[in-house]
Amino acid sequence: MFRSGRDQLLAEKCRCQSFADGCIELQLVITTEILRSSLSSALALEALQGLHGIAKESAGDPKVWSAVEAEVWDSLNQPLRDVQDLATSVLMAAAGAGRSGTREEVLERLESQDERSRLVAVQMLGIMGDASADALRRRLLDPSDTVRAAAAEALASRPEFLDQAARFALSALLHDRSALVRTAAMRGLARFVSMSGCPVCAPAGDPQQYADRLEFAFLAVLARLQHPDPSVRSSVAGAAGAVLNAAARRRCERCNCRRRPEAAEETSFATMAAQALSACLADECAAVRALALQALAEFHGGNGKDRKIMAPELSALKNQVAPCLKHMDAGVRVAATRATVRLVQNGDRESIQVLQRLVQKDTDISVRTAAKNALLALGVDPF
Repeated sequence: MFRSGRDQLLAEKCRCQSFADGCIELQLVITTEILRSSLSSALALEALQGLHGIAKESAGDPKVWSAVEAEVWDSLNQPLRDVQDLATSVLMAAAGAGRSGTREEVLERLESQDERSRLVAVQMLGIMGDASADALRRRLLDPSDTVRAAAAEALASRPEFLDQAARFALSALLHDRSALVRTAAMRGLARFVSMSGCPVCAPAGDPQQYADRLEFAFLAVLARLQHPDPSVRSSVAGAAGAVLNAAARRRCERCNCRRRPEAAEETSFATMAAQALSACLADECAAVRALALQALAEFHGGNGKDRKIMAPELSALKNQVAPCLKHMDAGVRVAATRATVRLVQNGDRESIQVLQRLVQKDTDISVRTAAKNALLALGVDPF
């Protein structure tokens, strides 16, 4: 019986595919039956692969598609991961195409008891043109860490959603119990900074007003430098490092469009981020100091005019990192070495000499190797 049912569905599917393009509705009906019957994971995968193109092109009758979409949502709970991922891909394609009825279905799924359904619904809202900012903000309180993180990422992908409520919501996530959520909030704030000065992504209106709103949001983050929980202060270090990177970049993280030349000068993101990292480097908690060093080690800096604008901040940070090069812990010395190479300015002979001494005299091979690599990156002979 199982075999005959499977064969019948396969035969019907092949027959539908032999028709011209005008038979999309019939293909959708057969696909719905395949997904509903769940006779075979392989069949489900094949059916979902066929649906992806239809969803992306927004083809087929909307009423028929609604029935198919309901089955695709149910496929998220299939035991096979490949089926789950492909079902997610189909739903994301439908969201990107702005299919009729998809928005209502997404808003309904946001209230689902199923965690994966809520997660996919949040991800879909992040790319839908008619997404609801209120619906996304409510998911920042979701019981699932993964859903809260996805909601933060989705909010950060939509600069038009950066109202007062979103600013406070994102900064409040630095208190979150989950490191995943705190990291998403950091990336969100950095992305907003990266989009400032972008002629494509920054919301219409006064660019300076947008920058001021961002500064206000970042100030709310910096207020957490005095938080009693070291994990929250570590999140501030991560956020400050990400914002420092974003302020130094001349291209928008979202669309890679070149930002306005004056964007770095008319905002104080670099200064605020550098001051925050400076405070974290002096923190009483070793973990917070380590996160600040790591953030600096990942700093990509700017070029030419951009780096000159940030020279005072980078110089102050380099001076604060210098004592860490003599720390008793080799891991700290390695992190400080990697941070130093990111902060060195042209002609900084003193820092180069310090790195050369580490190559020659440090007792730990990992430190010597890090210092050697740092000098090579600067185009300097390690010896």
